[in-house]
Amino acid sequence: MIVCILCGNLMTQVHWTDQKRRYGESAEVEVGGQVQRDYVRERWKRIRILNVILSHYALEVRDWNNTQYIVADKKGNTLMGVNLEDIWSSAGRLAGRRIDPLDPSLIRYIKQKREFD
Repeated sequence: MIVCILCGNLMTQVHWTDQKRRYGESAEVEVGGQVQRDYVRERWKRIRILNVILSHYALEVRDWNNTQYIVADKKGNTLMGVNLEDIWSSAGRLAGRRIDPLDPSLIRYIKQKREFD
C-alpha cells in the first residue's frame, strides 16, 4: 500500500473498473499529465451514469478527492467505497434491498431518463 502525502489516504492497486487500458499495456498508474486528466474525466463520466441508475433507488454518488466515492440516500446516510464493487454494495445496503441491474423496472426507468445518449 502507498499513502498519499497530500491527504493521507491509503492507496492500493487501481480496481479493474477504474482502469482504461488495452490488452498488453502496462497496469502501472501514472500520476499527472494527460493520463491523470483522462482518469478524472472517465471517473466523472462513471459518476454521471451511476447517478442516473441509482436515482431509481433515491440514491446518489459523489466523488471524494478523486480517490473514493460517497454513496448517499435522501436521509443523509452515507457510505464510502473505492471502486464500482463497493458502490454497488453500499447502494444495496442504503436502499435496503439488492440492486439488480437487470430489474425490468430499472431498465424502464433508465430508458425514460435517456441521459446516456
